[in-house]
Amino acid sequence: MSNNLFISFELSEQNEEQEKFKKLLGALGNSTPLLNNCWYINSSYNAEEALKILGRAMTKEDKLVIANTATDSVMWAGLEEREARRIRQNWKMSLNKPKLAS
Repeated sequence: MSNNLFISFELSEQNEEQEKFKKLLGALGNSTPLLNNCWYINSSYNAEEALKILGRAMTKEDKLVIANTATDSVMWAGLEEREARRIRQNWKMSLNKPKLAS
């Protein structure tokens, strides 16, 4: 199965594995860096598998969020409990369209 992974991360300055982390990102599949710390990857790996692979090059100070748009699922590591709780509360929540400021 093809998975559409959007991966956002923040690596601490103390992480000496930053280059390894980026190599692992690229090895997950057909990858495209979108922003400084946000990549799109078409991968045979799902979000949980990608998290385990990328976790090999992470420290406890790093943050990582992986959203799989193919399965509407999300995984994360290193988030504060408040951040994780907000994701759990809002994931798949049905909302009215927000009114955008003009």
